[in-house]
Amino acid sequence: MARVFEEKSQYTPPNGSDGSSPFDVLDNVDTAGLTPRQASAKTGDMCRTVDWVPDDLKQLVDTHRPKDGDIDVEGNVNKERLKEEAMQLFTKLKNESTFCNFYQFLQVVKRFGDAWGFVVSTQSGTHLVCFYGKSSRKGRESVVSPS
Repeated sequence: MARVFEEKSQYTPPNGSDGSSPFDVLDNVDTAGLTPRQASAKTGDMCRTVDWVPDDLKQLVDTHRPKDGDIDVEGNVNKERLKEEAMQLFTKLKNESTFCNFYQFLQVVKRFGDAWGFVVSTQSGTHLVCFYGKSSRKGRESVVSPS
């Protein structure tokens, strides 16, 4: 799997990293003495802490951030521009990219969503759910008006 990831783009370790690729980090997760379920959970926990998105992919996502006027002073998002940028980005990713795992794809979608003011979460560990609105757990307001 490391070979597939490295063919697509070179991994740049996050600041403070020892330079290991994400796969090297995961290969070194100590699962000795754990049941298969415990080992899977421990590896999953580690996957959530690794920065899976290489710099070139971050730059690509960042080219689809909102421009001046896409979000007004009240925090309302121009939904047509959001749709246009999402279609451009995800069509390009679909045609030109292979994600090495679900965590990498999730981080890419979250990066895009954070810029546009929508929340991305996982459902059952296999589905992404995107939504606008005020979080019931966090005290911050949505930057997007309801449709």
